[in-house]
Amino acid sequence: METETSREERPIQLFSIAPNGNFVLNREAVNMVRSIKKKIAVVAVAGQYRTGKSYLLNRLIGRQNGFELGSTINPCTKGLWVWNHPLVVTDDIQAIFLDTEGLASVSRNVHLDTKIFAITLLLSSYFVYNSLNAIDEKALDSLSLVVSLSKYIHVNSHPAQISEELDEYTQYFPFFMWVVRDFALRLVDASQQAINDRQYLENVLRPVDPDKYPDPEQAALKNEIRGKLSTFFKERDCVTLVPVSYTHLTLPTICSV
Repeated sequence: METETSREERPIQLFSIAPNGNFVLNREAVNMVRSIKKKIAVVAVAGQYRTGKSYLLNRLIGRQNGFELGSTINPCTKGLWVWNHPLVVTDDIQAIFLDTEGLASVSRNVHLDTKIFAITLLLSSYFVYNSLNAIDEKALDSLSLVVSLSKYIHVNSHPAQISEELDEYTQYFPFFMWVVRDFALRLVDASQQAINDRQYLENVLRPVDPDKYPDPEQAALKNEIRGKLSTFFKERDCVTLVPVSYTHLTLPTICSV
């Protein structure tokens, strides 16, 4: 019988997605999880497709090769995958790592993306959202699916009470970590004062001024995204990762070369 110590370390599919959009649970992954006798922490990485989620996960588990990396314009990860060998966190806690199908691929739609996002949130203890370059309006728009989460997740048996239960989601949602890869900008606020990564995220989540947008509905959607991110994820943080080639250079320095 295969044991935790003898098992070959590799990713195994936790959920596949059938042509009709249903999630199909993989029995091998279920058995692996059930074999863990200690408390389990679940670390999941999500984000748009072709942004290096699998690479980031491989770094988190300390491997060069682990979760499959794609080299084409097509999505690589399909469904949800789990690393079959838990990592020891403490004497009584082990962590498992989830790789999720990339969001916004041409082969999926918003409905399916939101289902993937929702189930990943519910499975996670620590949710990492991976994106590139900066947290700008485009990056925030990529998380517009949070507006629809309450349609897929209910914390009581009365869907009509959705508007009253938003604050209750906090107790069911994981810690949210926004990882910004290839970040090459100076972290300063509007007055050019230095800020840290967490302050950067908090500044971005502040409501926009509706008067600066000709379309009131556009401004309302932007503020709804910001509001729900702030409400759903009371525990949140941000990490910016500088490209290796920029480690000792900033953009002003590069531009002067």
